[in-house]
Amino acid sequence: MITRFHDEYDYMIRLAACAVRRLAPAELPDGLSFDAVYRAAMEHDMAALCFCSVEKLTVLPDRPLCEKWFDRRGLALVREVNQAVAADEIRGVFAGNSVPFSEYQGTRLKELYPSPDLRTMSDVDFKLDSRDLNTASSLLEELGYSVHTEENGSTVVARREPDLNVELHGRFFPSDPAYEKAFVSSGLTGTPALYLFTLLHLAKHYRSGGCGVRRFLDIYLLETSFPEVRGTPEVRRALKEAGEDALADTVSLISEYWFGDGERDPSFDGIAGYVKRSGTHGSYDNLIANRIAESGGKARYFFRRAFPARKALANTYPALSDHPARYPVYCAKRLIAKRKTGISELKVIKEKKTKK
Repeated sequence: MITRFHDEYDYMIRLAACAVRRLAPAELPDGLSFDAVYRAAMEHDMAALCFCSVEKLTVLPDRPLCEKWFDRRGLALVREVNQAVAADEIRGVFAGNSVPFSEYQGTRLKELYPSPDLRTMSDVDFKLDSRDLNTASSLLEELGYSVHTEENGSTVVARREPDLNVELHGRFFPSDPAYEKAFVSSGLTGTPALYLFTLLHLAKHYRSGGCGVRRFLDIYLLETSFPEVRGTPEVRRALKEAGEDALADTVSLISEYWFGDGERDPSFDGIAGYVKRSGTHGSYDNLIANRIAESGGKARYFFRRAFPARKALANTYPALSDHPARYPVYCAKRLIAKRKTGISELKVIKEKKTKK
């Protein structure tokens, strides 16, 4: 567990660790402010969890901030109740209409926390057979949700006012074929499947826009609640097949240091710093930087953006499959459609260059 606090993120992590382990929290160290710690907790969507430790401190934040922090806990509790009721309603409707489903995200991970409202989530996720997505979408519409599809039709995004968001997934990792293949071919079910999915989901975000501290806490709680799961041969084999076995080991070590009794390894400071700066769902700056690195430089990155693989382009423009000679035309159409995104990416790169 972190004992020396270099910044507000270190102290936030210590507060979260004490909350899940039901330990007495360390007092705010000199040189840090509760305002900065609160902002860090908000960035990582852990304010409600951290408040469980804050309220036990001898020296509390000033009254306005304490009330604001208390309100975050109250909002998390209200959201939990609303999401739990909605999830039960949807489970009942799916079961009543013979639509099989499974759950691999927040609704399962909540069970590992001292109280389910302390593991907040932005939406309720269900995994379905892709052939059932249309039926499931219609059922959600009957429940008052507005729905639309994303990721080439493999994901249904639904919303019901005032603040209920649901996602139906026809595939586990729509944009990551290697992860999808590794997970499905593992044949895992139950807790080992949940653990593998959570690791690969973390890796997906880590390698795109970045992932936050909370995902590391999820891993820590899975590994401490089910210590045998980490060494499951099928899990190790699937992680290696996905190319993420080394990252998974690093995540475990950092998680144990942050929340358990592990020791700090200075070689992981770069990764830990990246995670702290990423916030809950990463940042656009990280996304562009990672894509440029993967492409081998800015020139290659923008070339691939301008001229994507024919198969990938056909996902957006199906007519290309029947008329391959029109590839340049569809590339031009895509550039026009994505011009705002391209301008944003150029701004990010220019700003990063200016800061150097």
